[in-house]
Amino acid sequence: MTSTDGLAGIPKILYACLSGAAGEPRDWDRFRSLFAPDARLVPLRRAPSGGAEPEIHDVEGYVRSREGIFRARAFYETETGQRVDVWRRAAHILSSYESRRDPRGPAFLAGTNSFQLFHDGACWRIVSLFWDNGSDDVLAPIS
Repeated sequence: MTSTDGLAGIPKILYACLSGAAGEPRDWDRFRSLFAPDARLVPLRRAPSGGAEPEIHDVEGYVRSREGIFRARAFYETETGQRVDVWRRAAHILSSYESRRDPRGPAFLAGTNSFQLFHDGACWRIVSLFWDNGSDDVLAPIS
């Protein structure tokens, strides 16, 4: 039987890796360790038509796309709710979150992350992460 130990904590670890003051280095090595090889990160962005479309990244592409942003801006993300479903070696976590510029300030975003994970025999790894930040005003890629 596959252990579910640590599974529910994965979103909190990911949020901690992304969170910090402007210019504060993020723990990208820990962030990378959460993902399976060839994993995908898929935020929604504004489509030319005005609707939404997926913006698909591999882990390194996501890191490159966000490093400069986090150098320029503070960003803090915290989990506000969670649902976990497990089927043998596969799991899904639905994690609601809020994003802030100051850890004690008001949220500027509230959204939902959908994590798909598998157990590799030693630990849980994220295969894909899909999210909607909950605001049509900020569907465009953060830049």
